[in-house]
Amino acid sequence: MQKTCLNCTHVGVCSKRMQFIVNNYLVKGHYDEIENVSKTLDISVNCDSYAEKDFFSFICARVRDYSDGEVWSDGDQILCKTESAANALCDLLWQLYNAQGETTFDLHTGYYDPKEDERSHEEDRYTGWWYVSTD
Repeated sequence: MQKTCLNCTHVGVCSKRMQFIVNNYLVKGHYDEIENVSKTLDISVNCDSYAEKDFFSFICARVRDYSDGEVWSDGDQILCKTESAANALCDLLWQLYNAQGETTFDLHTGYYDPKEDERSHEEDRYTGWWYVSTD
């Protein structure tokens, strides 16, 4: 089934839909609902607002850039307050890349452990945050 977004035919994920996903699932903290995203994805190839297939960079650019709230990014990684949020975000990104047929991407999750950071004298704004990164 094809849908229209103003003047385009959807066959993938347009940036309008992506912005909705970021706002609804990440910013509002509805992490438990992310698994349902793949059921509602539309990707647009002819939409004027569809220029981005790099979903990781798209999200990095649209979440806050300071460590306040639940999700933020420094431009190279996306940081989440909880492990469940990082895992949900990683799952979301996997679904989005998979929906457009990309299979050669690496996503990683990890944790900036406060105890380890204290031992190595590397405590900073990342300490205590879960992260999602890509190679």
